[in-house]
Amino acid sequence: NPAEAEKLRTKFLAQVDENRHPKKSATVGQVLDRYMSVASIDESTAERYEELIRLYLKPAFGKLKVSKLTAEMLELLYARLQRCKEQCEGKRSGKDGHQCEPLAPATVRKMHFIIRPALDRAVRWDYISANVAALAERPKVPPANPDPLTAKEAARVLNRAWAMDPDWATFLWLAMVTGCRRGELVGLQWVNVDFTAQILTVAFSEQQLKR
Repeated sequence: NPAEAEKLRTKFLAQVDENRHPKKSATVGQVLDRYMSVASIDESTAERYEELIRLYLKPAFGKLKVSKLTAEMLELLYARLQRCKEQCEGKRSGKDGHQCEPLAPATVRKMHFIIRPALDRAVRWDYISANVAALAERPKVPPANPDPLTAKEAARVLNRAWAMDPDWATFLWLAMVTGCRRGELVGLQWVNVDFTAQILTVAFSEQQLKR
């Protein structure tokens, strides 16, 4: 059958081409793994990236050849994850076994900041000729809408804290007057306090890694 013979010929030629150019057969999952092995990021960031890769990026594209990935695929994933994350968390509820729980735009945006540099490496390493993530529109994060305590509310919180636990009250007071992050406050030591000059130096941030 000429048609079947042509199909087999096309298949064999593709296999030969992949053997000649093995990088073209690399998957998105393999590229992500190789990128993470060389990425210059701190331990806590690496842990978060690994989690996002495992829960979201690999289930979506892990087995896909990186050369087949498109900007459209990425944008569709970003949109879907902001609507529903049942594919990743495996949460089930209701009669149809489906629970819709959107991811925060900032979380989805982090995935873009993982896939884009990973594909930059793939271009540099000659796996692909162009970075499709550079063409994809990154998820937008809505502007922050903080609702800080008023001075009277802050005073009530501090007065209540002083009555319960002076150490906890000191922690809250420092958070209010310095604007430090929680890890920065936990990392403070006496050597960071200059009582003469009345200067507090934030030199370290404590990090808690998931194990």
